[in-house]
Amino acid sequence: MKANKIAFKLACWSLIIGGIIHTAAEIFSPTNPEMLTRIETMKSFTFQLLGTESSIYSFYLGFSFMMGLLLFSFGMVNFLMLKNSKDEPIPSNILILNSAVTLIGTVLSIQFFFMVPILLIGVAFLGFTFSLIKTKAHAN
Repeated sequence: MKANKIAFKLACWSLIIGGIIHTAAEIFSPTNPEMLTRIETMKSFTFQLLGTESSIYSFYLGFSFMMGLLLFSFGMVNFLMLKNSKDEPIPSNILILNSAVTLIGTVLSIQFFFMVPILLIGVAFLGFTFSLIKTKAHAN
């Protein structure tokens, strides 16, 4: 298997694993009295949005589950695309988009998160970018 496709698969799996870990952490994270107090505070802060009443906690929880789903899906869609076009080169426009999105994701992770998302999204960025470089070099 060509190095560019191995790097692409590594990037995909990094995103898939990141989505699974993120969702599992949200579901199975242990709570302690201090965390429960903070959750209650978030639940008590409610607001109206487009005719629906919501709370900061429900928004936090919804966005967290959505993040896990989108990370998983981003990796899986790319993985399935690669699987379904085994003999075809990976399109450069997809590699450029994937590299740009994961670069932005890596920068945001460095700014706002901790080591696990930084590493997982950073690995995806490196994998997609390496694949892009190898694909462009092979085309020339």
